[in-house]
Amino acid sequence: MIAGLLAASEIGPYGVAHSWQAGVAQLQHMPVLAGFAVVRWEQVCLDCAALVDGWGAEMLRLGWSAEDAFGVHPNAPGAAVHCYGLGVLLNGGSVVAMTAAGAVIEGVTKVRQSFTRRRAQGAVPIWTAAR
Repeated sequence: MIAGLLAASEIGPYGVAHSWQAGVAQLQHMPVLAGFAVVRWEQVCLDCAALVDGWGAEMLRLGWSAEDAFGVHPNAPGAAVHCYGLGVLLNGGSVVAMTAAGAVIEGVTKVRQSFTRRRAQGAVPIWTAAR
C-alpha cells in the first residue's frame, strides 16, 4: 500500500493514482455541475488538472484522499463550500507548498492563503458528483 490508501498497482508511472488521473480527465467531458457558472466550471476543470499533474504524487505520498483534493457535495456541488477539496478552491491560483495537514495557495494576485486539509463529511470526488 502506498500512503495507506492504494495498492501499488493502482499508481501510475509518475506516482499518481490512476483513478485521480482518469477522474480529472473526465471533467472536461462532463456537463457543468449544479451551482457552477460555466466560466467557474471551466476554471475548476483546469485547476483540478493542474493539481493532479503538479502535486498528485506528493498528495498521495502525504495521505491525501480524492475527497481532500477534489471534493464536492454530491447534491450541491457548486454550493456546499464546506465540502470543497483543494482543486475546487484554487480559482486560478496555484499550490506553492504542501504538507500532510494542508497546502499554501498563491492566488492570481500573488496573495497567499492556507488550505487546511479536513475530511468533509459527505464529500465525494468531483467526477462522481454527476452520477
